[in-house]
Parts: sequence; C-alpha cells; structure tokens
Amino acid sequence: MAKKHTVSIQGMHCQHCMMKVNQSLATLPGVSNIKVDLMEENATFDAEQNVDASLVEQKINAAGFTFLGLK
Repeated sequence: MAKKHTVSIQGMHCQHCMMKVNQSLATLPGVSNIKVDLMEENATFDAEQNVDASLVEQKINAAGFTFLGLK
C-alpha cells in the first residue's frame, strides 16, 4: 500500500518551478501521484516503499530549490 509523503520546498515562484519539482520527484523510484502546491510551498506524493529523505533533498536542491523537510 502506498504511503503519502509531503516535502516542504522553498523558492518556487511560478508554474515552471512547479513543473521542475514535479519532474525531479518523478525520477525517484516508486514515486507516483505527485502534486506540487505553489502557495503551500510543498509537494505531496505517494511511494510504495520508504523514501530516503537525503535523496529527495538532492533532487529538490539539484532542481534549484531549497529542501526544508520530508514528512
């Protein structure tokens, strides 16, 4: 059963930013159903397995944003 995760992200300003975050998270294994929220400064996604927070942080930072935490 998939578990819902929320990642807090700083630095998104527009639709293009949201698309970059979505594309970055989509490269993580087992991740699906990604929803990026510009106003809440976060993204939610489902994952079939445990998600490595350091890997999520690498993906967010590489996309040009600041990773603030994973719940």
